[in-house]
Amino acid sequence: MFFLGLPGLEIPGALIAERWSARRWIARIMISWGIILWSWPLSTRPGNLLIRFLVGAAERASSSPAVIVYISHWFRTEDRAKAVACFYAANLFLCHGSPLAGWLLGSPG
Repeated sequence: MFFLGLPGLEIPGALIAERWSARRWIARIMISWGIILWSWPLSTRPGNLLIRFLVGAAERASSSPAVIVYISHWFRTEDRAKAVACFYAANLFLCHGSPLAGWLLGSPG
């Protein structure tokens, strides 16, 4: 359920970030993401799929395209590919670094 919000909301999120303001759109995403995550423990049913869908929609569906739009306005054309590559590399390292950090913390010292 977490990833169902991604395909249908990435393109509209990028278009809104381009038309409105990438900075304001990213701020709106972070605020709504925080509110949704704050309300998650308040759900009484285990496995509440609606809140999981909303977390996926708020977190990833619009944030990555909005950051790419922000990068495209912030960097020159010559440096834009390096900036986008660093953004995606940071996401990749975050995905692989978290399990590695957990493994290192759990290993006997």
